[in-house]
Amino acid sequence: MSNTLEIANYYVEKQGFSLIPLVGKIPDASVLPKEPDGGGELKATWKPYQSRKPTVEELQKWFGKGQQQRNIGIVTGSISGIAVVDLDSAEAVQIARDLELPNTPVVKTGKGYHLYYQYRAGIRNFQKRNDLPGVDLRGDGGYVAAPPSVHASGVQYAWVDGKKLGRIPLAEFPEIILAKHGNNSHQIPIKELYKGSTEGSRNDMLARLAGSWARADLALEDCIENAYTWNTRNNPPLPEREVEQTVESIWNTHQKKQNEVVGKIPFADAIKDWINEHDGEILLQEIYRDFHLNDPNSKTKVRKIISKMVEGNIIEPDGKKSGCYRKKDTNADVIDWENADLTEVPMSYPLGLEKLFVTLRKTIVVVAGVSDAGKSAFLLHCAALNAGRGMPIKYFSSEMGDAELRFRIDRTDIPKDVWRGIDFRERFDNFADTIEPNAINIIDYIEIFENAYMIGAHIKDIFDKLKAGIALIAIQKDPKKEFGIGASYSMHKSRLYVNIDYGKITIKKLKNKRHMEINTRDMSRTFKIERGLLVPDSEWQH
Repeated sequence: MSNTLEIANYYVEKQGFSLIPLVGKIPDASVLPKEPDGGGELKATWKPYQSRKPTVEELQKWFGKGQQQRNIGIVTGSISGIAVVDLDSAEAVQIARDLELPNTPVVKTGKGYHLYYQYRAGIRNFQKRNDLPGVDLRGDGGYVAAPPSVHASGVQYAWVDGKKLGRIPLAEFPEIILAKHGNNSHQIPIKELYKGSTEGSRNDMLARLAGSWARADLALEDCIENAYTWNTRNNPPLPEREVEQTVESIWNTHQKKQNEVVGKIPFADAIKDWINEHDGEILLQEIYRDFHLNDPNSKTKVRKIISKMVEGNIIEPDGKKSGCYRKKDTNADVIDWENADLTEVPMSYPLGLEKLFVTLRKTIVVVAGVSDAGKSAFLLHCAALNAGRGMPIKYFSSEMGDAELRFRIDRTDIPKDVWRGIDFRERFDNFADTIEPNAINIIDYIEIFENAYMIGAHIKDIFDKLKAGIALIAIQKDPKKEFGIGASYSMHKSRLYVNIDYGKITIKKLKNKRHMEINTRDMSRTFKIERGLLVPDSEWQH
């Protein structure tokens, strides 16, 4: 979409969201532009847009000619039908990974991520909870900055590739977040809700019950009848009209999602898009999970779509297990091994890895590091060792801003002219789009929010972009795990794969050996970090 006004219209007309303009730098933006009022100026309120959506004329006034730089705010809660989980720190992102939250549209923000979910009655704004540090909720009474807004840091908000709004459906709001944020009604088992409630949590309980009936594929009339019976146990009961409206709204939303459209895309097209963008095994159970399909009719539709794709020679049964398929790829490039270029890329690595490893063109090196154990120190050290040796170096950082980078560089004894020879760039995702095919590309680091196995697809995309160049890729590693995020999926394309733990580096994979007689698997070396660089503290040993 070419401009802010077009995008604003898309959010309102196609997605049904309520919007407000944000003026100033996020996160310190005023909510609405100041409007002249006699001789002075007053800050306009955004409260009306919590109960109504802006008109075409208002959108034109806010984002039309001369106002393209204004940021877009999406009003969360019942008016827009969404609730957003706001992750504003690395700790919050890790918490979300650990909780294994449902797959849903995701925005990369200036500080973290926004996860868009279906609104559920009763979800309000929650902030600064000790049990979920850095994990905030935006519901009734809240709003979030949305793409293409620009953060005060200069980072533009953007939908995460593969998790764009309209390409995958909004998932149901995760129970675990509500439970941990202290919303007691969401901690109560469904069977307990049938006992009724007092004033204060009745709407939320009804929404949960109605959702459970809809997922059980009950007819609308039966759902409403169940709700009437439940309502007689409340003290006081809800108005009957309110009960009917709540149940009907939830039932209709469920039916729309299950049958005709998924995230504003025809059902069959959405399934095909999911398959086309998916690498590796295609599992029916994963499709059911990602599209939240529980009823037999929807699952039958998926199987029919799969059967047609098999008939069309697009995919085929894997044969290894039931419900597993794979894409068919009849292309097989000729390997011209006699004319292959065996010129070694003149690479140096921290801790003398080049004495064990031969770096050839189109090589992937993966550095799996425990948090704060030295991943960035390893990559910066590597960049400095190879600067000015004839091959351009592009260093992509997903977490270091200019101040932190300068702080790290100032701590080293390496001359500034060496660092000036490195092209430092800020980048958060879709690294394959920015890879320089004939350069040393250093990626610090690839962050996978969920579906860790997808790390393999990200690395493959980077590999496919390389020609004579190489890529060093850092990923996170749990100190209790043997490999980095994605486990074996992160190893497939690598020729060298090392783990960095506190004070220790270990070789987990080394394919192009300089000395064939040496068994390099699980060789390790201890090190210290001095003046920001890695200094060996022992020899390589098993």
